[in-house]
Amino acid sequence: MVCQDHAQQRHRDVAALQEELQRYNWQYQQLQQQAASLQQQAAHEQRERSEAKVQLALLFADRQRNKAQLKQLRLEVEQVRAQAARPLGSVVLLSGAAAAGGKDESDAEEAARCAGVSQPPVPACEQQKQRSMSTVSAMDTMGLTASADMQRVSANEHDGGSHAGTAAEQQLQVQQVVAERQVNPGAQQLQQQLRQARQLPSKRSSSSPDSSTQPEQQAAKNSRLPRVAGIHEVAKPKDMQQLQALLAASPAWGFSVAFDTDGAALPRPTGRTGVAAAVAAAAAAADDEWLLEELRQQQQGQQQRQHRSKEWSWSVLGVAFSVADACAYYVPLTRKIPGVVEAAGDPRRVGSSERLRQLWQGLADIFTSSKDSGSGLAGSSSIAAVAAASNACTAAVDALVAPAIAAAATTGRMQEVDLSRVCPPVAAAEAWGFGSSNLNSSSSTCASLGASYGLKSQLAALASPPPASGFAGFVVDAPVVDVRIAAWLLQPDDKGTEEGGKGPCGRRPDVAGLQALLARHAGQAAVAAALGPQEGPLAAGGTGLRHLAACRRACLALKLHNALAPRLQADCAIPALMGVEMPLVAVLAAMEARGMPCRPAALSSQAPAMDARLAQLEAAAAAYNTGGAAFSLTATKKVRQLLFDKLKLKPPARNSHTRGGEQSSSCEVLQALAAQHPLPGLILQHRKLHKLKTGFMTSLGAKLAELQQQQQQQQQAAASRGSGCTAVPGGAAAAMVPAGQCALSAGDSSAVTSDGSAAGGGSSDSGIVRICGSFLQTNTATGRLSMDDPALQTIPRPVDFLLELPAPASQPSSSELSHNAGGVQLQQVQVNVRAAFVAPPGWVLLSADYSQVELRLMAHLSQDPQLLAALAPHQSDPFKALAAQWLHLPQEQVTPVQRGQAKRLAYGLLYGMGAQALAAELGVEVAEALRLADDFRRSHAALDAWMACVVRRCTVTGWVATLAGRRRRLPGIRAAGNGWGNEQQAQAARRAVNTTCQGSAADVVKGAMVVLAGQLRASGLGKHCRLLLQVHDELLFEVARPHLQQVSALVRDVMEGAQQAWGLSVAVPVKVAVGPSWGQLQEYREHDHTGGSSAGAAVD
Repeated sequence: MVCQDHAQQRHRDVAALQEELQRYNWQYQQLQQQAASLQQQAAHEQRERSEAKVQLALLFADRQRNKAQLKQLRLEVEQVRAQAARPLGSVVLLSGAAAAGGKDESDAEEAARCAGVSQPPVPACEQQKQRSMSTVSAMDTMGLTASADMQRVSANEHDGGSHAGTAAEQQLQVQQVVAERQVNPGAQQLQQQLRQARQLPSKRSSSSPDSSTQPEQQAAKNSRLPRVAGIHEVAKPKDMQQLQALLAASPAWGFSVAFDTDGAALPRPTGRTGVAAAVAAAAAAADDEWLLEELRQQQQGQQQRQHRSKEWSWSVLGVAFSVADACAYYVPLTRKIPGVVEAAGDPRRVGSSERLRQLWQGLADIFTSSKDSGSGLAGSSSIAAVAAASNACTAAVDALVAPAIAAAATTGRMQEVDLSRVCPPVAAAEAWGFGSSNLNSSSSTCASLGASYGLKSQLAALASPPPASGFAGFVVDAPVVDVRIAAWLLQPDDKGTEEGGKGPCGRRPDVAGLQALLARHAGQAAVAAALGPQEGPLAAGGTGLRHLAACRRACLALKLHNALAPRLQADCAIPALMGVEMPLVAVLAAMEARGMPCRPAALSSQAPAMDARLAQLEAAAAAYNTGGAAFSLTATKKVRQLLFDKLKLKPPARNSHTRGGEQSSSCEVLQALAAQHPLPGLILQHRKLHKLKTGFMTSLGAKLAELQQQQQQQQQAAASRGSGCTAVPGGAAAAMVPAGQCALSAGDSSAVTSDGSAAGGGSSDSGIVRICGSFLQTNTATGRLSMDDPALQTIPRPVDFLLELPAPASQPSSSELSHNAGGVQLQQVQVNVRAAFVAPPGWVLLSADYSQVELRLMAHLSQDPQLLAALAPHQSDPFKALAAQWLHLPQEQVTPVQRGQAKRLAYGLLYGMGAQALAAELGVEVAEALRLADDFRRSHAALDAWMACVVRRCTVTGWVATLAGRRRRLPGIRAAGNGWGNEQQAQAARRAVNTTCQGSAADVVKGAMVVLAGQLRASGLGKHCRLLLQVHDELLFEVARPHLQQVSALVRDVMEGAQQAWGLSVAVPVKVAVGPSWGQLQEYREHDHTGGSSAGAAVD
């Protein structure tokens, strides 16, 4: 029985094994089938790859054959033309556009003249009839239907459309060349019809008879550049000449520099092997072995050619232009790598060649040949003309607003006034070199103006090509407009006009910001019109087109300019734009490129004393904690618990809580608590030093360390090349400069050696590097310049503190040492971050600071007699005079405390301080601050009346204007209701007064910067003086020691000459200080060195 069971079990196991074997056999067959399928697929892919390689080779061969055939076709066409017994108009098919126009005479008249036979003149009506008949006959001869094309030609004759680039003319050219190719008799008729179609007058020329005789407009008519939507490459010098004529004949044109970071599919090429490495990386990412093999072969060939050619890297790929919607012309300054397929992206290599140099010269001619009426960037702007235009506009507005204000005094209600009649004529805009197709100019010599977005970085790029390129840098002096600045002038509070963050390649214009700005000002329809149809090349784009972004920016900038031009004209903003803001762009670009000279060792040497003092403050604060436990004074929550929960300090009545309802530990609260306990004072000291350390010492030190590392790399690279000098932009110049030198630095010796010191300003062991920040022109509503990366304008003045030291055995003889009651020695220590910014050897730093410029402008605008008397030239201390007037005391009896209160009250009115802020400034209670402010206003009744008038005028117009005519709209001034409405109205009223004074001060300083740049250039002192920094009312220069006296006199004369330029009724004295570093400046007077009379003292 057991054996039977074992047998049955064995049979079952055998059956199971047989089933499993069958299953394995089936899986094996499936795997064999899959392997065969994969082998077939691999073989198929191999065949396809081989076929693709063959096709690619055939394409290259076809390309060469096509070139040969095209060359043969050109020769045959020229032979046909040479055989003709009459001169024919030039017809060129290379660009696919219309050719140059022919002669005025018909073929019959020309042949008769050549034969010596005189023919009677043909009437105009008969000429028109003959043109139409010859057109129909020519079209019939070629066997084509002429209805659609004849309608286009007829429409072009009627409405004065563009002669070049139309579909009818292109069709006629194709027919003509085909006829010439076949030696068809219809060729003569087509030649005649094409010439006559171009010679028909247009509406514009009939309204301006002399305009058709202008060389630029005639050249534009004869241009063979296409006018259809798309991106058209201008890669030949003769095409560049056509582009120059086209731009000169256009009232406005857009442009943008194409950078290598504009949506690039490949990383930026660096050095000689950067491009090949980038393409290899792209090929490796695509897992393409064949392409990698081809690249290896190309690299071997490139290595063999490197010793024969100079290859270099540059961030600029080319420049894009636009004169119409969805139509862009691109001038490439790079050449493609031979043999690299487009599938790997759009790899490009920059290299010098005669053709590229001719294209670069053409760009220089476009940007440096301004028209007669132009007011270019490099030209000295007339500040007096800006002031006159602003005063005329203000007088016109006041004439309309005064009746409304008078009526409101009786009715109690303000009514809006129509100010459209204040708009100046178009001729006023053209006088500033401002042209636009939307200004409806009737002048036959309308100004031609370029519009761009993010102009400053493009100026720097065009001014400083690499030395190995052979290109000569240039400064743009043709009339150009940055549409971002133009939009900011119209809406200074719009955050969309602010410059964004700085990327790894700097601040370069982006398409998204410009597109959003255009949509905000003109709508999405304008964006769609500027880029063309969705399937078009500009809107749809393509992979690997690095210049696509530049072409888009050129079209969008032109569209935005045309949309903003009428509004700029209506707001009387063109003088401020073209006379102050646009010339300032080149000045700021030069300042950014120069950078501030800094010695990192002078900064790092101050860190130990600061760290020691911070540790002492933390130890002193820990004594007030439970058990003397140490805690972080930067931990807000811990500080709050210690002050209010453990020490039970009583917070002030106002502003003692945060928005979340917790107790506040702000500086204002800590100042109020300092009278109750020593701990708040320790916390205030710690915060001040901690902010100085983390906000300036640490961050600035890291930036300087990075610059030092870059400097060492540059020195090593320069040593390997045998050259140790790189060009850094300096002051503006309007001419081409030798290759390798930055055009912005032409004439001011701003070339900076690889060690970071100025040319002629020290050797590589001077330890000086140059740190370059970014000036932000559109990031404030008042018009003040701001700065970041780093924000050098916020570098604080020297900070003094006492450092505790162990008492020595013997008392040293030093006035800086003292002992407290515990026998601990105290040392006076100063942290001076500005002392790290030093002048190179042989140079000094010169500071020119306007004294009380905002207060003086308030006196000019208000005409307050008390304020004018206090700011008179004979007053040695204006604030002491203000205090004497306010308190009815002789100036000799005014105490320093009273002088300080008068100064804070004056600026409190200027900045619109609230009661709480004013009380904190004065160090008194709120009620006392309100009483002092009321007394001060009563002592200056005219000033108080002017402030009320500014608010009423703003209520009627909705905006306030600065000295240069810049307007700031304040819609909150008309807010109604209680609560938030009143708060909005009060805030707008404070901003109205503040913007009028602070914005006007910004105009004065900007105007001085522009005029100084021109004066330094004209006097030849630009070689010895460089503008480095602007800190609101202060300008900081780098001056060669032998020329200090001349530069100081010139700077003082120009800056103080603002009184006459702007027509001010109060002087604007300038305090000049000189020193080896920014933190060691001493007052400097020219008469101390010349024996002359002083221009007068200026007191802060």
